[in-house]
Amino acid sequence: METDATGGFKKLNFLLQNPPYPPETLANILLLYCKYEYYEIAADILAENADETFKYINQEDYEYIEALTISAQDPEEAFRRFEDLCNIRIDTLRKLTKEIQDARVNNDGEAIKVCLK
Repeated sequence: METDATGGFKKLNFLLQNPPYPPETLANILLLYCKYEYYEIAADILAENADETFKYINQEDYEYIEALTISAQDPEEAFRRFEDLCNIRIDTLRKLTKEIQDARVNNDGEAIKVCLK
């Protein structure tokens, strides 16, 4: 993609148009279109592949891609969505940090194993 983005997009689109394709194809093409700021094309692909979207893309990745795709038309809404995603991640990190700290305090080998899973 870095040396021939056009060729890379052609190959990924070919895969997408000829099912069955590797499960990573949909997420990869969406993220790459967003990386190169082709948000409208990414939004079109999301719409065209609605059935496969939740089959091949997890909810958090979908929400991230969706926020990216709307950023050109509605920056404020995109910012709100990104902020919501950040808050979810922050809460998760806080919970994990607390579990690790509790495991250290307890000095229990089993608790450390549970936190690392």
